[in-house]
Amino acid sequence: EEKKAVMAWQVLSGACVSRAYSLAACAARRSSGVCSFSFGAKQVAFGGTGVARNSSRRVMSSVSAMDRDATSQTQLQEQERQKTEGNAAATLTKLESRRYLDSIGYAGKPVVLYDGVCNLCNGGVNVMLELDRARTFQYAALQSRAGRCLMVLSDRNPDDLSTMLVIHGDKCMDRSDAALYVATSLESQPVINAVGFVAQKVFPKIIRDAFYTYAVANNRYTLFGKRDVCRLSNDGMEDLFLQ
Repeated sequence: EEKKAVMAWQVLSGACVSRAYSLAACAARRSSGVCSFSFGAKQVAFGGTGVARNSSRRVMSSVSAMDRDATSQTQLQEQERQKTEGNAAATLTKLESRRYLDSIGYAGKPVVLYDGVCNLCNGGVNVMLELDRARTFQYAALQSRAGRCLMVLSDRNPDDLSTMLVIHGDKCMDRSDAALYVATSLESQPVINAVGFVAQKVFPKIIRDAFYTYAVANNRYTLFGKRDVCRLSNDGMEDLFLQ
């Protein structure tokens, strides 16, 4: 009987020690975010997944923020580089434009820039060639190399074909101002000169430009059509055209 009592006490003591050890180990693992209990041959873990997931989210959020900052910095640097290169290209284009105009003998006379494929514009050039007996003006298609160079030197977009231009020295006139400048500058044409002068004085620029833009320029192809080939010169008058 004494032996049985001793054996029972040993078993109970071992179980208590084992249980205490398990609880201590669980408490240690719980402090690190992971805890497990044994049920027979199966072990269930809990606590660590949520902590790890939250930590992962915080890390990913930080990485994403760093990536966004780096991307923004890269974009700013690229925009600054493009701006610098664009300014350099504009300066170079003006230099090349001046050299080209000098190479073709441009002497600074007033130049009428017209849309070389527009039937209305080409008709207007024909009328000016007929009336300008003093040869006051030279002519260039907006699409020609000379026309594009003149627009670059005047700080205008060389791809803009929306209006006729008259360039004389540092002055660049467009829309109604350009048309009326031609009308008032033709020599030996007093009637046309008077009409142009009255139109300048009577009608405000905003009204004249609105009429030119919406009634003429925006509808010129629809009303008068287009040429298949851009007009760059005129037979027998090549010296009046810049190409």
